[in-house]
Amino acid sequence: MLDRAKAGNIPFKLLPEILDVDVESDLITLIGVTRALAYERKFDSQIFPRHTYNAIEELGLKVERAVDDTRSKRIIVS
Repeated sequence: MLDRAKAGNIPFKLLPEILDVDVESDLITLIGVTRALAYERKFDSQIFPRHTYNAIEELGLKVERAVDDTRSKRIIVS
C-alpha cells in the first residue's frame, strides 16, 4: 500500500490502533474511548473513528456500573 501511495504521490497516514473487540470488556473500553475522542474532537482536529462512534450511538450501547461494585461494568442497550 505504501508503494502505491508513493508511486501516485498520494498522502499516506498510519492511524493509531484503538483496539479490537472480542469480549464485552473490550466493547466497554471501546465505548469509553470513542466517547472521549468525540469530546476531545471539539477542541482538537484529529482522526476520529466516525463510523464506529455512529454505530455505538445508533445501537444505543451504554456502559453501566454495577450498583454494588464500583469496578464492575456491563453493556446495556438504551
